Amino acid sequence: MKKAIHYIAIIASLVFLYNIIQILSLGLSKLSEFGYGALVGKTILFIISLIIVFITRTKKQ
Repeated sequence: MKKAIHYIAIIASLVFLYNIIQILSLGLSKLSEFGYGALVGKTILFIISLIIVFITRTKKQ
């Protein structure tokens, strides 16, 4: 179960990173308030998914 959560979090973080890059490629000057909110929200979700990846990683002994 821990491996499944780990891989799902990796996939989610990649999706969020792609969305963040896509938003930033449009240019920050063109973003409305909703665009800034979407950017901040996706960044927070990206950071949370990275934290989950680091927590669920296998540790070498």
